Amino acid sequence: MPQKGKNCQWRRYCSHCGNGKPPNGGRVVLELLQKSIAKSKNGNYIVEVEASNENLDLEGQRVLQSALLRSKDYFLHNGVISKDHRHKENDRSGNTVYREDFVIGEPLSVRVDGGSVIVKLELYGGNKYAQDFVKLLRNNSSRVKASVGGSILEKEEGEGGERIKTVLWDDLALTIAPVNPTLSGAYFAKSLSSADLVKTLTAGYGTDSAEFAGGRALQGGKYEPVMIDLIECFRKGLIANQKNVISIFRKNNIIEKKYQRAVLEEIAGLVK
Repeated sequence: MPQKGKNCQWRRYCSHCGNGKPPNGGRVVLELLQKSIAKSKNGNYIVEVEASNENLDLEGQRVLQSALLRSKDYFLHNGVISKDHRHKENDRSGNTVYREDFVIGEPLSVRVDGGSVIVKLELYGGNKYAQDFVKLLRNNSSRVKASVGGSILEKEEGEGGERIKTVLWDDLALTIAPVNPTLSGAYFAKSLSSADLVKTLTAGYGTDSAEFAGGRALQGGKYEPVMIDLIECFRKGLIANQKNVISIFRKNNIIEKKYQRAVLEEIAGLVK
């Protein structure tokens, strides 16, 4: 069986580099996921979940989308992601007791998808309760769902139950026992695939990609460091947006857009 070449600069990425040269005519084929789990720069996990829809829940309440959107800014700046709303409980005397260990993350963004409110959130990698949810999601569980928490400021009787019109939204719980079972399960956000990244970053460059067919502009040592940096970031799921890539180009002094495009197209060709 071929052995890894000790002097091969691609040795971290190719499994059979034989005599110290990349296989396949100097091109290494990388066995990477097209889309990898996105993580923050701190190593925390990025997750998306349907926070709410306007279906009647098990408590006979219907949270209006407009109520959450009016409180969105407060939630994003002050709200937490909790385990089952257990970060704030009442003791026997009715006093509020705060449990910081049940704060498992924080919200990153809120968007609307039809009748649903979708939250992108960050789960703290070092929190033991967050780790339990991460394990479930890694096993493709569809049972991790969300539950909106906060103070109800205005409600009215509606068809079949109460309509929540105004809230102070300060919490979104992850749970396996949602009060609204019609919600979709949580899932890991995805980093951009190489193909997606090329489409995003090369749009509007005004350069004919055929000019760089086969990576002709990249042969030689000048561009290999930036390619290795990008490959490593793909492997670690760190390519989440355009800024990540631009910072790598700047680090390697690849300023001209035509060469940036050529590098990305070469990376796309290496990733299967």
